[in-house]
Amino acid sequence: IDGSLQILGLVIQTSSSEGANGTQFQDENDNPISADAFFSAAAAGRLVKIKDEEPGNGIADEVELENF
Repeated sequence: IDGSLQILGLVIQTSSSEGANGTQFQDENDNPISADAFFSAAAAGRLVKIKDEEPGNGIADEVELENF
């Protein structure tokens, strides 16, 4: 697990591994970006959308920056 987000007290784990177990990181326009670029832009108060179809594996499937 490479990183995490805390949203309203809930910790969301992410992974920059490629393949089925990795998290897809996206910018505001749904373009793929690196985990480093995502976490650099995901500051406190920034709107983020999270998708996780398999919550049992403990890693978000997709995290996306959103515009306000």
